[in-house]
Amino acid sequence: GAHTVAVIGMTILLYATGPVGWIYLIRAGAAGIGFLAGTWALRGHPDAAMKYDAYSNVNLSVIFIAIAVDVLVLA
Repeated sequence: GAHTVAVIGMTILLYATGPVGWIYLIRAGAAGIGFLAGTWALRGHPDAAMKYDAYSNVNLSVIFIAIAVDVLVLA
């Protein structure tokens, strides 16, 4: 819920402040939508939440890779 929205907000904020470009925004947006969809699917299934927690690490990895690709391609 709130954690997912905060993570997505922070990824958009990074784009809005200017250090990354459109490549990052598209990739981070896709990862954020996937993260939000997964979180939504967990409603009513708290036992599955710990298994889903690993996806937050994958999401973070995707964000870092998107930053690197964005900087290398658009620099």
